[in-house]
Amino acid sequence: MPKDKKGPGLIGLGLYLGLSNLAHIAIGVTDVLMAGMLGSFLLAAATLAATLFQVLMLSAVGFSIGCAPLLAKYKGQDNHDGYRHALLTIILCLGVILSLASLLLAMGDKVFQIFGQDPNLIAASKDYLFYLTLALPVGGIFSLLWMIASLNGHGAVLFWSSLISIGVNMALNAVFMFGWGPFEPWGLAGLGISTFISLGLKSVFLLVWLRYHGSITSFKWAVADLQNLRPHLPDVLRYGVPMMVLECATLAFFAALTFIAGLMGPAQLAIHAITLQMAEIGTGLAFGFSEAISITIAKYKGQENQTMLRQSFRQALLFGAGGMAAYGLCLIVIAQDIAAFFLTFNGPLDPSILNGVTSALVIAALCLMVDSPRIVMVGILRGLGDTQKPITLTMGCFWLIALPLAYLLGIGLDWQVNGIWWGMVIGLGTGALLLTIRWRIKLKEEC
Repeated sequence: MPKDKKGPGLIGLGLYLGLSNLAHIAIGVTDVLMAGMLGSFLLAAATLAATLFQVLMLSAVGFSIGCAPLLAKYKGQDNHDGYRHALLTIILCLGVILSLASLLLAMGDKVFQIFGQDPNLIAASKDYLFYLTLALPVGGIFSLLWMIASLNGHGAVLFWSSLISIGVNMALNAVFMFGWGPFEPWGLAGLGISTFISLGLKSVFLLVWLRYHGSITSFKWAVADLQNLRPHLPDVLRYGVPMMVLECATLAFFAALTFIAGLMGPAQLAIHAITLQMAEIGTGLAFGFSEAISITIAKYKGQENQTMLRQSFRQALLFGAGGMAAYGLCLIVIAQDIAAFFLTFNGPLDPSILNGVTSALVIAALCLMVDSPRIVMVGILRGLGDTQKPITLTMGCFWLIALPLAYLLGIGLDWQVNGIWWGMVIGLGTGALLLTIRWRIKLKEEC
């Protein structure tokens, strides 16, 4: 295990991880925009395949991120053997997850048939699915390297590599999708090739960086330590599986909200899509802080450093929740300007949609403000070793409170998109309250 007596700076690491999340969102946006140049039919086919890929990719990402606090605790304890054994267990479990996910993605056409998708869209997405299947294990490896980098405080390299990869991915899309020089245009298959190559380049770069800085050492110990992995498997699963489930459930939750908006007609769906895009910026930053919070708190808990532990609590609430609330305030102030930009960019300005986006953005800003403590508390509780209860409470508030209310207010009471976002305000706000209570209980237990 690399020597590291200092914990990674919570504020700096959280900011870099948050910005890295935004860079990944930007890559997805550019893929959609460039796929749209191929026509609406192929864009629909690409969306079909990419949705399945993202769900399976998030299973690997969630598992890796979920295990970071466990390794951070071992680092705080200077428990080199525990760190090595847990890391190897994580790698083996991730290998199993990626193998099953790749098999499912390779059978994507069968999955789409089960869900009654258009046979023509399935046929058009087949080549794209093939290359996404190749890209999935590479993406899983990158998620593991991301976790190790964040664990060792290398947030800056994650941000810069993610930022640069936006341009690299766009260039590769242009070459393989539309053809350039000796390369023939491959259409959607080219989009899959560029995804595979860009993920591979990022993974190789990050691996070299981590090796050079001593954050990844030789794995000569791996075979000899295989017999010591069984005791660590329960802890690895306890940390990794809940976050894996939460990542996939969160994506499904927002997909369900989009489906509800779609029932209201194209205009309301467009309003919801614009509002959701702007809200994702705030949540992306907040999730970066949550990841940094879980790592920092787990390390100080391993060191039994109560002073730094309490300081981390204060920093988490101030910069994590406070930063997201500040972004929400900015949305309220410039909501109409944002709405006008999106609507002018996409065509003639429609006053009714302008007013709809403006009001929805204000409610979304309130949602960000009440949701920020929930996201921060998930990170704090995971750092303290409370891995299952926060996830259960979060999913309960998503699916049992926010989603039914979104449908009731949006469609039942005809509040339309505003109803969806008011449902989220109530549901996610309830989650923030419950998790804050849970945190106070955990503090009393440990004092």
